[in-house]
Amino acid sequence: MRRSKVLLIDANPNYERKNEGKLIHEFLNIIEVKSDYEKVKSKRDLLKLLERSKHGIIHISAHGEKDGICVGKGKITADDILNVGKKRKARRLGKVRLIICSACYGGSEDVANAFLKAICRLYLGPKRETYWIDTAFLSIHFYDAYYRRGLTLEGSINSAFRKGKYRGVWFLFP
Repeated sequence: MRRSKVLLIDANPNYERKNEGKLIHEFLNIIEVKSDYEKVKSKRDLLKLLERSKHGIIHISAHGEKDGICVGKGKITADDILNVGKKRKARRLGKVRLIICSACYGGSEDVANAFLKAICRLYLGPKRETYWIDTAFLSIHFYDAYYRRGLTLEGSINSAFRKGKYRGVWFLFP
C-alpha cells in the first residue's frame, strides 16, 4: 500500500449536518490509509495548514464562489495561494503531489493556476456548482483506485471520472 499521507482540511461551517471531509476521513481509515483531519474556522488557519503541510495529498472540503474558496467569514483568493507558495519555498517545502478542492468553483482557472504555480503538481476541482454527495463519491472512487487498487494519480482520477457524472464539472489541471 502507498505511504503518501492525506491531509483532509474541512472548512465547512459547523451548522452543516453533511460532512464530506469526515466521510472521506472515515473511508480512508476503513481502507487503512493514514490521514490527518483538520477542521478550520478561518482563512488564516487554512492558509497556515497549506504553508506547513508535508502531506503528499491535500484535500480541501469547503464552499466556494467564482473568485475563491470560502472559509468562515473570509475567502481564499489566487493571490493568497501564491503567497502561500512563497512561504513554502522559504521553508524549503516541495510541491504537494495533488490537491483536491471540492468547493464549488474550486476548479476556476485563477484558483487552479495559482495552486499549480505555487503549491502542487496536480490540482483537481469543479469548475461550477456541485452537490456534496457527488463530490464525496468522486473522492471515494479516487482514493479507492489510488490506495487500494494501486493506480497512478491520473489513472485513479480517470477511473473515478468513469464511475459518475463528473466530466464537464470536475477538471484535472495542468
